[in-house]
Amino acid sequence: MVWNDKLKREIPKGWLASNICIISYILSGGTPSKASSQYWENGTISFFGPTDYNGNVFQIETADHITQDGLAHCASSLFEEGVIIITARGSIGKQVIIGAPMAMNQSCYALRSKTGEYEYLYFLTKQLINCLKAKASGSVFKSIITSDIENSLLCIAKPNIITRFCESVRPLFQKIKENIIEISNLTKQRDELLPLLMNGQVSVNSDLSVFMSLFSCERLRAMFRALATKILSARGWNSERPEFYFWAFVHSFLSVRAVALVCLKSWAWCCSNG
Repeated sequence: MVWNDKLKREIPKGWLASNICIISYILSGGTPSKASSQYWENGTISFFGPTDYNGNVFQIETADHITQDGLAHCASSLFEEGVIIITARGSIGKQVIIGAPMAMNQSCYALRSKTGEYEYLYFLTKQLINCLKAKASGSVFKSIITSDIENSLLCIAKPNIITRFCESVRPLFQKIKENIIEISNLTKQRDELLPLLMNGQVSVNSDLSVFMSLFSCERLRAMFRALATKILSARGWNSERPEFYFWAFVHSFLSVRAVALVCLKSWAWCCSNG
């Protein structure tokens, strides 16, 4: 550790005291005219604003979407995955990693890593936000402008350390992203099925009865028994009544509707194969 006069504290030897621009580009956004419907109607390009921030590490979806024509007539580019967004107005100081290509409005800034190593940039951005909060009165500040980012000195690691760090944590970030996407898909399915269940269009009991009637089929029962035996043997469990244990396993991890669908497809396969 060595003393750094700019930061007024010790930092690791060989590390820099500089602004975030040494490893990233600062990019801005913009909003196409709301008066032009061709910029918004049937848009397929995600358009991020501060209100879209939901606390996740990655931003996968947005409430608003714009068209290709709208993208061509606004100040925002189409940002790729791995770009860091900072909210500069509204919900100020929030940050998120773009998980799917999207544009953004003028209330945000984007930080794109010069080397593509966004994992380190994500944590350095946290350091930047904390630095800006320290400069402001308390933990609240009215807005962020480009000069605020450029004039904030941060402790930045050596390039080889940044690379090694990103290689180490990249699988973790990828897993986080996959989990966020899976949660989003499951939430959509819940929102679609719950109203049907509430108004009586879907009955859990009826689906269960369909499953049980299919499960009584001897051929299908034998197929489940063989598969359950393999699972139980691999885990070292008692396989005296494997169909019971297998049903408990399936029931724990799949919805009744999903199991019924599997059984229907299995029954169709049995019939088609004699």
